[in-house]
Amino acid sequence: MKKNQLVLVFLLIILSRINLSAQENAGRFSYGLHLGSSFSGFTHHQEVFSQLKSGLAAGLFAELKPVPFLGISVETDYLMEGAFHVSPYLIYPESSIIYSGGLIYKYSSDVTLHNIHIPILVNIRPITGGGVSPTISLGYSFDFFLNANSHDMIMSSGISTIPVTDRSFENVSSSFEKWNMGPVAGVGINFPGSKFNYSFDVRYKVGLLDINNLAGLNSLNGQYDFSVNTLIFFLTISK
Repeated sequence: MKKNQLVLVFLLIILSRINLSAQENAGRFSYGLHLGSSFSGFTHHQEVFSQLKSGLAAGLFAELKPVPFLGISVETDYLMEGAFHVSPYLIYPESSIIYSGGLIYKYSSDVTLHNIHIPILVNIRPITGGGVSPTISLGYSFDFFLNANSHDMIMSSGISTIPVTDRSFENVSSSFEKWNMGPVAGVGINFPGSKFNYSFDVRYKVGLLDINNLAGLNSLNGQYDFSVNTLIFFLTISK
C-alpha cells in the first residue's frame, strides 16, 4: 500500500512539473489532433508491387518548439494500411490456399492492417512571423500492428474458371509481425487562426522491417519477405 502511495505522489510531482513547464513555455508548446487518409502498398524495399489500398488515419500530437523555426513532435495515431489485389501466397500457407481437390482456390487478397503509428518528428519552419508558413518534417516511426484481415476472391477451376464468391473474410493477424519501423518525411502548410491553428500535411512512410510472419510457409517466385509503404494526408488542428 505504501509503495502505491509513493508511486502516486511521484506521478503527481511529475505532472505538476509538466504543467508548470507548459505554462513557462507558453507559445512554445502546442498540441492538437489530426484526421486524414492513407494510401499504402506492399513493397520488396525497392518498389511497391501491389495495388494501393486506401484507408483512414487519425491521432493526437504534442510539439515542443525550443526556437520559433524548429519543433520536435511526438504523435500517437491510428493508421490503416494494407494492399489490394495481392497473391494469397504472400498471406497464407500454401496448404490453406487450395481446397476440394484443387478445384476451389483463393485467387487474390485485399489485405487491411490496423496499426498504432508513433512517429517522432523534427519540424522545420523556414518562415516565421505569424502568417501562413510551410513546414518540413523529418523523423522516424514505430508501428504496432493491432489486427490484420483479408478479403479473398474465391475461384473455381474446371471447364471454365468462375468466381465462387465475391469476397470471403479471414483474420490473418498471425501472418504478420507485430512491429514495423522506418523513416518518415513530409511537407505541410500552416494557417494561423484566432483560436486554433490549421495545417495540411503530406507524409511518406517507408517500412524497413519484413512484416511477413509465415517463416517460409508461403512464397511467390521465391519471394516471401515484404514490408509496407504509406502516403498519408492530414488535416491538423492545433492549440
